[in-house]
Formats: sequence, structure tokens, C-alpha cells
Amino acid sequence: MTLLLERELVSKNFTMITLDDCMYCAKAEKLIKERGWALTAHYIENNLWVLKVMKKANLKSFPQI
Repeated sequence: MTLLLERELVSKNFTMITLDDCMYCAKAEKLIKERGWALTAHYIENNLWVLKVMKKANLKSFPQI
């Protein structure tokens, strides 16, 4: 990642749609947190609204960031 891109992302907040037992989701969450970026995680198992959004947008893979 270039220095310019890193500077642009420093002040960003991320929203992630995730699963409880997802290796890729855990890795993405770890990377975001290690860099000190803000993260709001929505777990599909606990949130009917998130499940509806996933279906409506035809999203099938995780994580969605």
C-alpha cells in the first residue's frame, strides 16, 4: 500500500458484515484493528436486517467490508 493511500485510510471507519466462524473475517478484522482503524462489525447470525441486505444485494461471500 502506498504511503498516500495509507494516509487517506487513517481517518476511515469500516463496516464489515461477518460470520461468527469465518477465518477470512477474523483476518480482516485483525488487520483493520492492528492499523488503528475504526470497525463496526455486523454478525449475520445475530441480525435479520443484515441478512435481508445481503440477500437483496445478492452478496454471498464473507467478509463484506
